[in-house]
Amino acid sequence: MDEPGSKFGQSLIEFGISRQGKGVAMEQERQDKVFEILMYIPPKIRNILLGCIRNSPWEIEEIRLRAGLPLGVSICREFCYVTPFGSIANDCFRAYTVTPEEVEWCFQAVCEHSVYAHTEEIRQGYITLPGGHRVGFAGRAVVKEGRVTALHEIGSLNLRIARQMVGCADGIMPVLFSGGRIVNTLLVSPPLVGKTTMLRDIARQISNLGYATGIADDRGEIAAVYHGVPSNDVGMCSDVISGGVKEEAVRMLIRTMAPRVIITDEVAEEGEFSALSSAVGSGVAVIASIHGTSLEDVRHRCMGYRVLGEGLFSQAVILSLSGTGHDIRTEVVKIV
Repeated sequence: MDEPGSKFGQSLIEFGISRQGKGVAMEQERQDKVFEILMYIPPKIRNILLGCIRNSPWEIEEIRLRAGLPLGVSICREFCYVTPFGSIANDCFRAYTVTPEEVEWCFQAVCEHSVYAHTEEIRQGYITLPGGHRVGFAGRAVVKEGRVTALHEIGSLNLRIARQMVGCADGIMPVLFSGGRIVNTLLVSPPLVGKTTMLRDIARQISNLGYATGIADDRGEIAAVYHGVPSNDVGMCSDVISGGVKEEAVRMLIRTMAPRVIITDEVAEEGEFSALSSAVGSGVAVIASIHGTSLEDVRHRCMGYRVLGEGLFSQAVILSLSGTGHDIRTEVVKIV
């Protein structure tokens, strides 16, 4: 982590956000989310996973179906195999083997038995389900003029269970404002630590304060729009463009929706950075995220030096896991 007074940051605040002690209502909500996605899973595997839920005290985060290969789940960011009896195993030879027919069954269910109607989403490699769950695909890519135009012969599915942690951004909300204005902020986090979850709750809270909030949700993970309606609570004053190209979504929101703030996930391309720079130049605040473990790590990544060095962001919120893996530690760092 950058030391106070270093070139890339000065520590302002450090605190922990607990994932434990959520109470009975939160536990029920978690179970409901799992049951929502089990509807799309073949009956035999569904029963196995129900046994897994009963046998494990931890929440399932992802379910992976691979044709001809062992059934797997991610629990607390660790991949595990699942036996035919619903128990967790580290040995792949004890796991239930998923058949190609079961992968196809699940794929058809996710597509609501109308693959043609979901052609564009399949081409992008994922479909968003009601409740905000996301299903990723792998298969044979059809390439035309250097661009993937379709995915055929689907052989792998990754069913990612959506969970909204309302209030997880409570601790950092005060530092997102200065003199009544929203501070341009960059969330920095490794994968699967919670930056999208944090970004979603930031959007919800800022929007509910009455700020027109534009969300460029190119991967559908912030708002999880389904048939035009956000599956996740992103606030009363939010306007969402889902899918498409992030750069174009940012520019379109500025032109058409007059937002006070733009919120988007995982800035990675030159065009995305340019669009966010244009937003700031137009007087619109920006809150975005990027992969990394520290400001120094971000600086050494592609485009990282420009992201930190051109004055677009005033501060960063750096997320990391505690030693137990069940708490998110958050540090707010001034970018100088």
